[in-house]
Amino acid sequence: MTSANTGTEMGSSASRFNLQQYVVYLGFLAIFLFFAFMLRDSGFLTVRNLSN
Repeated sequence: MTSANTGTEMGSSASRFNLQQYVVYLGFLAIFLFFAFMLRDSGFLTVRNLSN
């Protein structure tokens, strides 16, 4: 009985969104959005700047 419960718990935890796996990506996105907002008039989001 214990192994069946463990398998069920493991399956449900694997299907949930694990924030720890994406913390670096979320940090990069937060920094990118900060600079995009602060430098919006300086051409930060231009195609030329983003391709460099």
